[in-house]
Amino acid sequence: TYMATPIVKATKGKESRTFYTQYEYDQWKAENGRGWAIQYYKGLGTSTRDEAQEYFKEMNVTQFRYTADADSAAIDLAFNKARADDRKTWLQGHRAEDIVIPRADKTLAYAEFVNRDLIHFSHYNLERSIPSMMDGLKTSQRKILFGCLKRNLTSKVKVAQLAGYVSEHAGYHHGEMSLNETIIGMAQDFVGSNNLPWLVPKGQFGTRLQGGKDSAASRYIFTYLQPFMKDLVPADDLPCLKYRDDDGLSVEPEWYAPVLPMLLVNGARGIGTGYSTFIPSYNPVALKQVLLRWLKGEDKEILKTVDLPPWYRGFRGTIMPCTDGYEINGKYSYNAKTKTISVQDLPIEYWTSDFKEYLDSLCEKKDFVKDYTDTSTDMDVNFEIVLKDDMPIAEAAKKLGLISKIKTTNMHAFNSRGNITKYTTVNEILEEYAHARLALYGVRKESMLRELRAKLPWHTSVVKFLTLMCNDVIDLRKKPHADCVRILETHELTDIPDLLKLPISSMTLENIAKHEAELARLRARIAEIEATTPSQFWVADLENLIV
Repeated sequence: TYMATPIVKATKGKESRTFYTQYEYDQWKAENGRGWAIQYYKGLGTSTRDEAQEYFKEMNVTQFRYTADADSAAIDLAFNKARADDRKTWLQGHRAEDIVIPRADKTLAYAEFVNRDLIHFSHYNLERSIPSMMDGLKTSQRKILFGCLKRNLTSKVKVAQLAGYVSEHAGYHHGEMSLNETIIGMAQDFVGSNNLPWLVPKGQFGTRLQGGKDSAASRYIFTYLQPFMKDLVPADDLPCLKYRDDDGLSVEPEWYAPVLPMLLVNGARGIGTGYSTFIPSYNPVALKQVLLRWLKGEDKEILKTVDLPPWYRGFRGTIMPCTDGYEINGKYSYNAKTKTISVQDLPIEYWTSDFKEYLDSLCEKKDFVKDYTDTSTDMDVNFEIVLKDDMPIAEAAKKLGLISKIKTTNMHAFNSRGNITKYTTVNEILEEYAHARLALYGVRKESMLRELRAKLPWHTSVVKFLTLMCNDVIDLRKKPHADCVRILETHELTDIPDLLKLPISSMTLENIAKHEAELARLRARIAEIEATTPSQFWVADLENLIV
């Protein structure tokens, strides 16, 4: 058996409604949400003492029922580690409206639980774990970026305070500890983390010594948006995005559209139900040059044909192609006379402390390592390793873990339509991103033109009205309001209520000239935008971006 407790409660005065599924609540909210106070419940700890007593006074208890074939098959599908591919198919059939329908006898088959209840958690888990191809962000990261942009975060704030702001303004309904960790991750800049961090790290945000796990507590460190963020995520894009709704609060969009494919710039790693993903990081400068060549028509096939190796800022080793991926070699050299290996860099995501612990274990076992010295810092790797016996450098490097491999066979991301997609090559990601981003530039162009054209009638009316007043063509003094309106209507003026509110001080020749100049500026800007293609907009944005 299990006892269900509400996940959402709506209150208006003394009236209250409780909901046990998100879909049930969403359906009710579409017709009745206005004026209700909404409370989300994250575990029993959110409930008050009185509410807990209510739950046990009228317990919503369901008895599971079991039928061998169907229920066993459903449980095996959901939890068998070997059936990840079957779970992919299962999740592709997810529909939000497929919820558990309460039965009169208060029983529930295991198969129905798996296919009408557990599947919703699994799908949501996937959305939180796998990034979007468009911006390279997972849901929590996107909420953080939304909060930073909304706050115009250009001066430092404590990470813990930013987490609270994001929770409030972006509808984040999970623990702030997780949000703190995500903010820290978006600001990390050590080798193997972000090639282009979204946030500026002010304080100890972690190092390559422990792969970022050595960061200070969120209440002691500060952050704010990277200065280049205004060029990476242009403000003119924001009105064109599709924003999610959280109880009437407009929160983060389905995805942002940075002018660079950030999924490739910073890479991605995540594990969700049925799916996982690993995408290496690539050079933002190289990606920028590829896009510029394509946009300028210098190489129309470059998105399909360009061969981009993974790249990590500050990494001093080598990355070479191999079957199904790339071989990553740390930087090292060997002195046969002293039987000493000098290690100046480790493979990506092989952290300095882990390597040191491994060397300690080899020394304790009296294996092939005799001794070593470590003068590494939080930024640089520097080990001198003395071997017991002379051996080929390739063999020693392999034993020490100085050679690793990354695969490009598990690159999953949500595409621009919100469907999870497997990409077999980096070129597929780059090409799909480029066409979706270019299409958004077309939408942005029309949005900018609408906004500018909407300003023309007001300035036109003001110029005409002030000219009529200054030339004594009309006189509104000592007249009833209705007569004033009628006079202006005869001269075919618009925005009459606002014109009648203009102060006496505005009725000058200088103010006429000011509005005429604004009209000329607007018309020139409209003509400029009309003459600019979506590709040219993107080229300008890329050339403004310094990476």
